[in-house]
Amino acid sequence: MTSSSVGGVHITSPLVTTASAFVFSIGAALVIIAIAQLRNATPEILVLTGVALGALFTAGTMFLQFFADDVQLAAMVFWTFGDTARATWEELGVMAGGLALCSGYFIFNSWDYNAIDSGDETARGLGVRVSMVRVVGMLMASLLTACIIAFLGIIGFVGLIVPHMVRRVIGSDHRFLLPASLIGGGLLLLVSDTVARKMLEPHVLPVSVLTAFLGAPAFFWLIMLRSKS
Repeated sequence: MTSSSVGGVHITSPLVTTASAFVFSIGAALVIIAIAQLRNATPEILVLTGVALGALFTAGTMFLQFFADDVQLAAMVFWTFGDTARATWEELGVMAGGLALCSGYFIFNSWDYNAIDSGDETARGLGVRVSMVRVVGMLMASLLTACIIAFLGIIGFVGLIVPHMVRRVIGSDHRFLLPASLIGGGLLLLVSDTVARKMLEPHVLPVSVLTAFLGAPAFFWLIMLRSKS
């Protein structure tokens, strides 16, 4: 894979970046899976685990920034501004391949996820290998997330908000929820990216800034709706 240049900052090996992102995302996923296997591991505990892991990795990033020179620091900061404009056609092909592979897996196993929603014991009674489905699903999600973030940077709230919003419209049947979430996420990112490019012309606002401004209030709104139901 050829080296790329973003904003005058050279990224010599995007492949290494992708591999590193995948390894650490797998590590975080394994920690969450291990805690989920514990007794009395409520959803609140899993959320707090995610918050703790986020704080840990943020501290690691700050540690690297403290010892970085000006060019390296600029590269790190610019990477945190997720932006679709930085991807080359070659990188777009890699991301599209990863998306097709992972999306195909999830849609193919949509019936298994429907069974798991009914409870682990019920799913096992229907012949679903619950632990295997969960572990492979976490691996696929980690692979896709690592691939996209390594090339585009951090674009938050799209994957967090869209599935919940789509679920409220079409229900929880994963046969329809998964494809609809794919389409909805793509449309949200496309609209957000277009608006971000036009808001401050001739300057281009990173799309991650706009999705954060939109996503945080939407997330609070979903929490309020759920607490009332």
